Amino acid sequence: MAQDAEELEWIEGTLERIKYSNDEGSWCVAQLREETSGETLFKRPTLVTVVGNLLGARPGEQLKLWGSWKRHPSFGLQFDVRTVKTDVPVSAKGIEIYLGSGLVQGIGPKLASRLVEKFGDKTLDVIDNEPERLSEVEGIGQVRIERIAAAWKRQGLVRDIMLFLQSHGVTPAYATKIYKTYGDDAIVRVQSNPYGLARDVYGMGFKLADRVAEHMGIKGNDPRRVRAGIQHVLMEAQSEGHLYLPMEALIERASAYLRVNRDHIVSALESLVQDEDVLHEPVTAEEDPRGEGHLAVYARSSWDAEMTCAQELKRLLEPELIQDRALEQDVIEELIDETEEELKLELAPQQRDAIAGAAQHRVLVITGGPGTGKTTIVQAICSICDEQEWSVNLSAPTGRAARRLTETTGRQAQTLHRLLEFSFQAGGFQRNRENPLAGDVIIVDEASMIDIHLMRALLRSVPSGSKLVLVGDVDQLPSVGPGNVLADLIRSGAVPVCRLTEVFRQAAMSAIVRNAHAINKGRYPDTQVPKDITSTDFFLVPARSPDDVLAKTLKIVTERVEAAFGFDPATDVQVISPMRRGVVGCERLNHELQSLLNPSEDAMIQRGQRVFKVGDRVMQIRNNYDKNVFNGDIGHVIDITAGADDEPGLIVEVDDNEIRYELDELDELQLAYAITAHKSQGSEYPVVVIALATAHYVMLERNLLYTALTRARRLAVIVTMEKALNRAVKNVSARVRYTRLAWRL
Repeated sequence: MAQDAEELEWIEGTLERIKYSNDEGSWCVAQLREETSGETLFKRPTLVTVVGNLLGARPGEQLKLWGSWKRHPSFGLQFDVRTVKTDVPVSAKGIEIYLGSGLVQGIGPKLASRLVEKFGDKTLDVIDNEPERLSEVEGIGQVRIERIAAAWKRQGLVRDIMLFLQSHGVTPAYATKIYKTYGDDAIVRVQSNPYGLARDVYGMGFKLADRVAEHMGIKGNDPRRVRAGIQHVLMEAQSEGHLYLPMEALIERASAYLRVNRDHIVSALESLVQDEDVLHEPVTAEEDPRGEGHLAVYARSSWDAEMTCAQELKRLLEPELIQDRALEQDVIEELIDETEEELKLELAPQQRDAIAGAAQHRVLVITGGPGTGKTTIVQAICSICDEQEWSVNLSAPTGRAARRLTETTGRQAQTLHRLLEFSFQAGGFQRNRENPLAGDVIIVDEASMIDIHLMRALLRSVPSGSKLVLVGDVDQLPSVGPGNVLADLIRSGAVPVCRLTEVFRQAAMSAIVRNAHAINKGRYPDTQVPKDITSTDFFLVPARSPDDVLAKTLKIVTERVEAAFGFDPATDVQVISPMRRGVVGCERLNHELQSLLNPSEDAMIQRGQRVFKVGDRVMQIRNNYDKNVFNGDIGHVIDITAGADDEPGLIVEVDDNEIRYELDELDELQLAYAITAHKSQGSEYPVVVIALATAHYVMLERNLLYTALTRARRLAVIVTMEKALNRAVKNVSARVRYTRLAWRL
């Protein structure tokens, strides 16, 4: 029902506190101490609840709000905000609340109180116009004064940006990001090209940039919008793993997404090709994994990455290079025999072939499933390198995989980003053709996780005189990033490949290993449970509905695993779900498991909808090179504490390192009682509980289930609806990605 004009009104007051705010800062529930009131429909107290977008207002600020009164069935009378006008507080008490809310870096509640005690209602004037006077407050030195003054100036600029963006539909949370990206020129940059926001500001995306452009009067079929929209569709395709899209598929997607006709898409696409922002090339039916000829359209960055990978691999595979440092067959056999004796091993023929291949070839791919001896092969290759006095670099795509490689080989391994010396400050990977790696042999584990951009960086850094050995399970999930590198190398026939198929007797005794291989071949896992349940390491638990999957998963994690096997649910058990959202998604599972495994609220901190408590298991969700933590690293919250400026933060222990997160860094963390199969790649856990429901239908794939199951080291439990399991075992269609690396090789 439409809101009548006479029901809307202005109210004014001081923002007392924010009770709840979503992650984007675009909606909150707050309390306002009202100072004036007009005629209203309801009687109300002086302290009123307001809901809506407050444009990032802080406690202590003076607000003038335009909206309407409504009575919520559970929470009572509330003011629904339509428009906000803000002003800095004028009273000493308001200023103290305002500064103590964390608005200015370097000022916490205690310092805010001391400042107001000294300067009263003139405090903000002093910070603004006479910051040197802050030295009159005990404990504030010159360095801190400069930091506070700079933060105050920055906040003023952010506020100007925020007010400008308000009229263009941008949420307050992005104002700081835009300022950090564009600096003092933010407003000018946005006005000149709002679509640059999608390209330049992390997390903003095309939709928000498009909203800004629309508010600025840019039409739906404006060439600037259509060009940006096409590039966005190509970026979305990359998030699905594709390096390109067929021309017709791109036109169809872009036309539907932008809601403009085909002619506008074709015209904008031609201009992008002319400017070389996108490139296209013909693909014959023989070259297409789907058997259909088409015109492939690439974003420039994807085309460059794929072409460079092909060129660098051809460089490493040049015949004259292959002959250099290649050992004679009888020498190789003798070295392998010596390695068997040294490591007290009896190597199978396939393992000997793989080790010999590493000694013979410049580039080698070793692939195989669980229990096929990949770790033993890596150990043997390293031993032979020692004998030949060849230096070895061991690496893996993630920190977890690198640490596991260190544990299994007894040699130091590092992430590819560390190996290639990635630096934000210096602008990317510092190892390249001009500054190559120094090792004679470079071994990379978990190679199925490497996307096209990381592979490009790796190949450019491998000197022509070195060997590259890629080890991985090609049947696992492909990389989260674009491309299907390991599969393309194998498919090309240009790179030597050693495929391990023999499962060794000790590994074959594990029901986890047997069932993983069965699933990978399209067969259903064995559901027979022995009388003594502790004599098996695999269980399949049937469920009737998504709610039943949820209930049984929670019971198994919190009760059954510990009672039957003695595992600690808080530290030993990892839940894996195909999706983040839904009844049995990671978000719901994390919420429920947190409340069951860590119910105390004595020590907790909230950032938007995220709540973290001491004892929580958490995951880093993006690389942070300053803190030396990486996407996928898991740790535990060990303390919630205030820093030097009284600002709250978390202390997280990751691999015996204590790392502090400030309040505004908490969006780098998420609860990790439950994680997706993609996030589990490269890791092993004592116990894995996999939750599968029909609600996960679009994500249910054989390689996803196979990947999740092979993460379990000592015990695996699949809680599943029958239809969901059938879909997961039989579905292999999602493996095909649009790439051309195999053909280029």
